[in-house]
Amino acid sequence: MSSTKQKRNNPKKEPGLQIQKLMEMPVTARLVLGECKLEIEEILKLGQGSMLVLDTKVKENLKLYINDEEIAKARDACKAQIGFYGSTPAYKVVLEQHGWESIQPELNSLTKKGLWQDIPNLISDEILESIAVTGTPDEVSKIIFDRYGSFASRIAPSIFSGDPEVTKALIHALNKKL
Repeated sequence: MSSTKQKRNNPKKEPGLQIQKLMEMPVTARLVLGECKLEIEEILKLGQGSMLVLDTKVKENLKLYINDEEIAKARDACKAQIGFYGSTPAYKVVLEQHGWESIQPELNSLTKKGLWQDIPNLISDEILESIAVTGTPDEVSKIIFDRYGSFASRIAPSIFSGDPEVTKALIHALNKKL
């Protein structure tokens, strides 16, 4: 086989094929025009056509989220929170219950060094899913009631989404279970 044919059959050598593959990938994009803070009562009153006052100034950049970037950020924020708790000696007992006590000294060391950005990397998806509840609002509602419904009379969720629509949907999903 000639060297020309080898080059043509090697997609690494043909940027046109790589670009074409990228162009065919499905992409979900969401443009965030701004944010606002609302009380739960206000969120529950929102409906189609509701108007919100956003905190974005006219000349500010808009936020563009591609695919699951926002979900990954929320999961990382949750992992950071779990990692912060896990860094304390008092939380080692919780980690021991699951066989994860070996990460406690490393988490503690990272906090002492101020390497907060490295903490989420030590919290595996298994740890995240065992300690936190993640998913769509309906999934989260179901998991909360399955996991805690037989003995908990109150919950105080920390919602890492930052999207008022997600918070509203979660509150509605939880209310449906009551």
